[in-house]
Amino acid sequence: MFGGLFFDWDINEDAVDHARFEQGRRLGIAQNSKNGARLLAATKILTADLNVGFHAIDNPGEIYGGDAGDGFTDQEKWQFLSSGIQRTSLDATDISTLTSVGPFALAAGKNIEVAFALIAGESESDLFGSADIVQQLWDNDLVYLPDTTAAQTTTAVLQNPLLSKYADIVVVTDKSLRTAPAVSIDNGGGDVTPVSMVSVPNTSAAFKGSYEFTRSGTYTITTASTTLGGADTTQTRSFSVQNASSGQSLLLYAPDNSAWLQSGGSTIERETWFLAERYDRDGHRIAHFGPERRFQQPLTVAITFSPAQFPDAGKIFIYHKAGDDWQKLDTRVDAARNTAFATTSTLGEFRLGSDSNFSGDNSLPLVFMLEQNYPNPFNPETSIRFSLPNSGQVRLEIFSLLGTPIRTLISETLPAGNHVRSWDGLNDSGAPAASGVYFYRLSAAGQQLTRKMVLLR
Repeated sequence: MFGGLFFDWDINEDAVDHARFEQGRRLGIAQNSKNGARLLAATKILTADLNVGFHAIDNPGEIYGGDAGDGFTDQEKWQFLSSGIQRTSLDATDISTLTSVGPFALAAGKNIEVAFALIAGESESDLFGSADIVQQLWDNDLVYLPDTTAAQTTTAVLQNPLLSKYADIVVVTDKSLRTAPAVSIDNGGGDVTPVSMVSVPNTSAAFKGSYEFTRSGTYTITTASTTLGGADTTQTRSFSVQNASSGQSLLLYAPDNSAWLQSGGSTIERETWFLAERYDRDGHRIAHFGPERRFQQPLTVAITFSPAQFPDAGKIFIYHKAGDDWQKLDTRVDAARNTAFATTSTLGEFRLGSDSNFSGDNSLPLVFMLEQNYPNPFNPETSIRFSLPNSGQVRLEIFSLLGTPIRTLISETLPAGNHVRSWDGLNDSGAPAASGVYFYRLSAAGQQLTRKMVLLR
């Protein structure tokens, strides 16, 4: 007596497939490509201590065509079933496989246990891994109980860095799914678009689709999935999109207004679709801004915080994800508005963090202030510190006791924060100033502050 399983495989739509036998695992394999197969199916013999058989069948020549043209006859079935290991590989044709065990004798009233497993995978390693697991389950009399817990699903919107109107929608799950997840995007203007998702090659829990932005506004993406164990899960999240033309200024808030992206017109050199969103990952609240590419001029990233989480505002930093690392950015913190600011030329993922070893203070000043220079008197150089509550055009000038202009140290736009400039005792022509009393004046936003200092030669 013999037992076996016959399958007529059509893995490719054109029914041009490949077959082979992996004798060490007692695995009859059908695949849609001889090299780098993206889909494989197999019949595995689980029962040990029985003779095994395998035959890769050329359908056109041995079943549906051939000399007789009589189909798959009983004689051919018996021949393939009972002849042990025969043809072990077959390339680029319409294939069937017959995987068998036997012969074995079975007395009246007796029984024998013969077990097969039907397995599929998206790569050879995936297929072999599943084959080894099911063999272990069989050998140890283990019962497979399906996992009925819902999958943890992450959905990402990844813009094309240059053609930012277009984005890949990527879904990654921690469990295998029955089918590709169902993804739809509501553009906030009444259009809900289903996104066709396909499996990412050589993975079992990652899927990708494509989407095109159509308007500025708040978008909502919904992802629904069902695990092999039948557990359903649906996740929804929102993100903001703004289309900005060349030379246009930008102010884009995430949907919950807890983070935003800002730039002047000189930053945007061509039409760009910007994206802003917030989500949680690895214990951090992430602010994601796209497209993820480098700009010619820096943009300002702002993220709000809770004083309960960050009690020392002066030690807060904004961190930018760069590869596997988080890089600390030069940060200014507005403690009155519980908001941290940083400039960056590259968009991507950002988060807040606190550096307890930081000896400085990132807090923005609340008042316009000019400090006494140090040292004073001085020779040959002194430092002048000042604070700006807001960004803007700033002038820092030095005058003689008679009011004659001696040196302009600053005439430019500066960000809000604490600043320091040095004077080396030279005038605007580069000549040394004489010993004596000098005034230094800070001008910004219609305000002026003046202090006195002494140069000793």
